[in-house]
Amino acid sequence: MQEENWQRKYADRIGKAADAMRLRAFCLHRAEKYAESTQQCDGFIQRFSDDPNVGDVLFLKSENLFLTDRLDDAIQAYRSFIASHGDHPRVPTSRLRTGQVLFRQKKWSDAMQALAPLVALSFS
Repeated sequence: MQEENWQRKYADRIGKAADAMRLRAFCLHRAEKYAESTQQCDGFIQRFSDDPNVGDVLFLKSENLFLTDRLDDAIQAYRSFIASHGDHPRVPTSRLRTGQVLFRQKKWSDAMQALAPLVALSFS
């Protein structure tokens, strides 16, 4: 009971903290401080995993990893994002990035397979 009262009392502050942390991650990304943005994303994901904006932050983390050439980590992050947020508007971009990573790694067959859903969209 005491825990619930505390959560109700400070819910507004916690929400503001989540928003501030998320926006800071985006600011760092825009400033091309990708490693720092990734750290901010990790903190947000750890503290606010139930936040409705967590999908945006997971995608941002994936982008940061891609832009710092941490390709193995990026592909894992994109795949995790797609699996957990399949209806997010950034899923097509994540599929494209997955294909780009595999292409850069010269994994031609895997790249074609990753890109196939996007190619199919262009014919529907």
